[in-house]
Amino acid sequence: MRSLFFSTKTPSSSPSRTGLSAPRRTLSGLVMERTLETAESMIMKWNPDTSTFAKVTSLFYENRGEARDFIKCVNDLQKAMHLVVTEDSSSEKLVRGQNLMQIAMKRLQKEFYQISSMNRAHLDPESVSARSSLTSTRSSMSDYEDDDGPEDEIRTAGDSISEVEDVSTIAMADLRLIAECMISSGYGKECVKIYNIIRKSIIDEGIYRLGVEKMSSSHMHKMDWDVLEIKIKSWLNAVKIAVKTLFNGERILCDHVFASSESIRESCFTEISKEGATLLFGFPEIIAKTSKKSPEKLFRMLDMYTAISEKWPEIESIFTFESTYAVRLQAVNSLIKLGDSVRIMLTEFESTIQKDTSKSKVAGGGIHPLTIQVMNHITLLADYSNVLADILADSPPPTKSSLPESYFGTSDSDESPAPAISLRVAWLTLILLCKLDGKAKHYKDVCLSYLFLANNLQHVVSRVRTSNLKYLLGDDWISKHEVKIKQFAANYERLGWEHVINSVPKNPTAVMSPEEVKECLKRFNMAFEQACRKQSVCIVPDSKLRDDIKVSIARKIVPAYREFYNTHRIALGRERNTALSVQFTPEDIGNYLSDLFFGTVGSGGSSSSSSTSSSHSRPSRSQATATMPRKGMRSLFFSTKTPSSSPLDAGLSTPRRTLSGLVMERTLETAESMIMKWNPETSTFAKVTSLFYENRREARDFIKCVNDLQKAMHLVVTEDSSSEKLVRGQNLMQIAMKRLQKEFYQILSMNRAHLDPESVSARSSLTSTRSSMSDYEDDDGPEDETRTAGDSISEVEDVSTIAMADLRLIAECMISSGYAKECVKIYNIIRKSIIDEGIYRLGVEKMSSSHIYKMDWDVLEIKIKSWLNAVKIAVKTLFNGERILCDHVFASSESIRESCFTEISKEGATLLFGFPEIIAKTSKKSSEKMFRMLDMYTAISEHWPEIDSIFAFESTYAVQLQAVNSLIKLGDSVRIMMTEFESTIQKDASKSKVAGGGIHPLTIQVMSHITLLADYSNVLADILAESLPPAKSSLPESYFSTSDSDDSPAPAVSLRFAWLILVLLCKLDGKAKHYKDVCLSYLFLANNLQHVVSRVRTSNLKYLLGDDWISKHEVKIKQFAANYERLGWEHVINSVPENRTAVMSPEEVKKCLKRFNTAFEQACRKQSVCIVPDSKLRDDIKVSIARKISPAYQEFYDTHRIALERERNMSLSVRFTPDDIGNYLSDLFFGTVGSDSMSSSSSSSHSRPSRSQ
Repeated sequence: MRSLFFSTKTPSSSPSRTGLSAPRRTLSGLVMERTLETAESMIMKWNPDTSTFAKVTSLFYENRGEARDFIKCVNDLQKAMHLVVTEDSSSEKLVRGQNLMQIAMKRLQKEFYQISSMNRAHLDPESVSARSSLTSTRSSMSDYEDDDGPEDEIRTAGDSISEVEDVSTIAMADLRLIAECMISSGYGKECVKIYNIIRKSIIDEGIYRLGVEKMSSSHMHKMDWDVLEIKIKSWLNAVKIAVKTLFNGERILCDHVFASSESIRESCFTEISKEGATLLFGFPEIIAKTSKKSPEKLFRMLDMYTAISEKWPEIESIFTFESTYAVRLQAVNSLIKLGDSVRIMLTEFESTIQKDTSKSKVAGGGIHPLTIQVMNHITLLADYSNVLADILADSPPPTKSSLPESYFGTSDSDESPAPAISLRVAWLTLILLCKLDGKAKHYKDVCLSYLFLANNLQHVVSRVRTSNLKYLLGDDWISKHEVKIKQFAANYERLGWEHVINSVPKNPTAVMSPEEVKECLKRFNMAFEQACRKQSVCIVPDSKLRDDIKVSIARKIVPAYREFYNTHRIALGRERNTALSVQFTPEDIGNYLSDLFFGTVGSGGSSSSSSTSSSHSRPSRSQATATMPRKGMRSLFFSTKTPSSSPLDAGLSTPRRTLSGLVMERTLETAESMIMKWNPETSTFAKVTSLFYENRREARDFIKCVNDLQKAMHLVVTEDSSSEKLVRGQNLMQIAMKRLQKEFYQILSMNRAHLDPESVSARSSLTSTRSSMSDYEDDDGPEDETRTAGDSISEVEDVSTIAMADLRLIAECMISSGYAKECVKIYNIIRKSIIDEGIYRLGVEKMSSSHIYKMDWDVLEIKIKSWLNAVKIAVKTLFNGERILCDHVFASSESIRESCFTEISKEGATLLFGFPEIIAKTSKKSSEKMFRMLDMYTAISEHWPEIDSIFAFESTYAVQLQAVNSLIKLGDSVRIMMTEFESTIQKDASKSKVAGGGIHPLTIQVMSHITLLADYSNVLADILAESLPPAKSSLPESYFSTSDSDDSPAPAVSLRFAWLILVLLCKLDGKAKHYKDVCLSYLFLANNLQHVVSRVRTSNLKYLLGDDWISKHEVKIKQFAANYERLGWEHVINSVPENRTAVMSPEEVKKCLKRFNTAFEQACRKQSVCIVPDSKLRDDIKVSIARKISPAYQEFYDTHRIALERERNMSLSVRFTPDDIGNYLSDLFFGTVGSDSMSSSSSSSHSRPSRSQ
């Protein structure tokens, strides 16, 4: 400040300096004497070496008021010693002061250590991090060392904070207070040493507890992948917690405690966190370097890459110091190494596809295992498309040399280059399709090879359409490959069924002799029977493709055959042995076609009866599902009327009954042997043993026996419902169902830990990969394939995946056998208890409105915090996991899925989502409770997409409705509370003036409140969207000149914030009128408006109010400051002659100086009480005043100085040199109360309490 307008040269020979020096030395000695007396009494009282009381008692815990006085004594002593040391460094008073300072520092070291160590639980990084959003509101508690604020104000500021948080907030304030005192007294090193030792141990302990430990590359290289995968999972959890809470919380605490010194903040945080952070972020690099680059490990590398890249903004923000650059570098290195590993693994995966040399054909032209495996892998890759886009951004495009040129006709059609990730995925898919093209050539039957290609391409396209791959490959890719599927299917139909189509005469209605008709029918029978027998082994797993092929074949055969059949049926009816010629009616054709493509192996004979029987025993279709497709198929081309009098029907009925009886007999023999073995009433072994735990292969055979028995019973019941075989079958079915009920109950109850909703929810993203394990009941898939599919899953997850598959297998069997009710009852009882227990453990309990109404707010706030945590876990894991499990187990029946999930979750979910509504209805609408209402509103609105998705059933609509009702009630409460808050501002009637024109408590309180509200701007935008604009009638019209200038209407939330601030400014305008000194009222307005603008600029308010708002109010601040300068300093400016270089007599000069001295002295004394807390505004006002006074006075002083030096008693006239003017102005606006003389004022300028050495 002084160097702005004056030279640094001190005129030591100036008579003014000579005249002022003596009283200043006297005053410094007097100040030191008084300070020593006060300090000695206080410091010695708390000297642990001389007082037993002081030895066993904590100063800061015993008496907080006395602790503040102790700190003030030490600060005053340090300032007094600074005054004395410049005059006499060997002074006896200085020695006494140094001894007292050492005792005081020893005491403060002890207090610092005690507070740090005793509050480890309250100062854990997680708590500090969670409270960081409330720092601005509670920061006033750290300033209670200031003289103006009594201890009662601290307690008042903490009223809305729970007891635990209050303890930690005060502890943070105490640490900061001690640290600032020790640092300013030259004992920063001792303070930092204590802090580093305690806080580093907390960080190191936190890292260890998160499961991160130091391991060498060689150690990791020797580890099994299963062990390493567990460590990676642990690390993924650790990195989230460490960045979000551990390091973030420690940085916040460090910044708070050592706020007075940036260099100490940096050195402390670096010392505490560098080692742990480097260890944490170095783990992925070691994994990437040491683990083998096999494709199955790819997803764990991507998980680690995702974790670091998602946390990178926070890492960069927390470790922003130059000395923590190594931490950021380590995180970047890990990303680079992980990216390299991912690229290598993708290349290896591509190579694995290309190197596949298996020549085994898939039965029935079904989906090849390679297709399933590769598409599962690629589909999962698509879930990582964001990070893969970064990893592959600079990768060269795939080389096409290894594939035939013909495959690239469609991939290069687009003019604009596709992203690297899209190219890579398309390339991998293309390699798979090329490999499948080669495998199709292994089929001797060409039509089967086309069906194989159609099935596999359909699987590829289906996986693309139902996953994130659709966004990477695009609709054009899907459309082009769907055309190929149709081409493959058309080729299959042409090669497999053309001879049947051609066997029907081209002119079906032409007149023919009976012999010619019989010859045509014989030719058709032979062709159709041969085609059905040949194609009965074919499989089309995709239901839509299956129906499309059936419909297409039926359209080509059935209409022509029906026309021929109807034309010649009457003539044939007169002939004997009609059944020998007419083997198939049009309805029979539909039946046979309907039963194709399920992979049923045809019998060796060619009789229609055996074929008919076989169509009813395919292993993959139950009674219910077998009937429906047939009806749908028939209705496409035939009437539903059955020609019961047809001679053909009479001829076919007898052999069909005979075959059904034979099938039932054989099925009963097989089923009886298996089911009775596991009957707990006849076998001790079966009583004490679990079928599914004892022998998994036998469990599969048991289920198959039950399914076969059920199908055979369905055949028999249509012929003879009182058959002895049917009675035997029903008895066996009851025994089997009883066994399966027991198994279902055992699996559910014994796997409660493995089937907890959190685990199920966490694994949902991997469902597509592992779903094959749930299908091991299929005849074609041996048990070994199940184990192979689960090789990459950890032991615990493997158990739960198999348990889910077992439950689904049993449920499907029981439902298809008519025992759904028993199965559902068991499931609901066990799973509902898990959900209810989960809700209870999360702290959500049933409470009435009257109970909540009687609760203290502190207790209620704890319950709200517990609910906020509960709703996240409940939605994301508890209900989501239960929905996934329910959908999986009862996949075969949507109605059962709905009823089960509703029964299990509805009560708990309604209780959970009903809590905010009760709170909103019953709690008093005071403004300090608003933030908890907003927290609850935010929690529900953020989780609404998940709530809407999980509770999508019609029967769970009540849950959605409850959540919506809670949002409505919370919104209503928030609107009422905002109105109440506005009313509180307007009703403030306090007339007490703030000393020195400083910041009014109302300004601090209101702006802290509004700043916090701005953090909820997103939800407030929803809540206030339809609110009416504020009514302006209660404020003067002049205040609205700037707010209505914009043509486009501002959002409701922005209007509301602007209005609240406007109400505050109007209130401050009224309070300014309480000052008798008008210039002080302008300073008051400038200070308060500066505080408002500063809070707006440094918070989310800047986005809501905009730069124009800030600019307009900054202009107002300058206007207030200018008015203050005009009224407070104009008489000083005017006391300097306008013509400063004019020739004057010594008497005239003395008269001018006397007038200036009086004016300046009066202004300094009057303005010395003024406060300007904002450093920029303070400097701006000082500079502005100095520019108006100093140059003019300097010119006048330099012009007449030589003439004055010849006069006697010069010091009586020249009270201030130009340098003195700068010194006095420099010390203004810190709130120092002036003394009666300027000499004492000169001394006091060096002892203002808010500025250290």
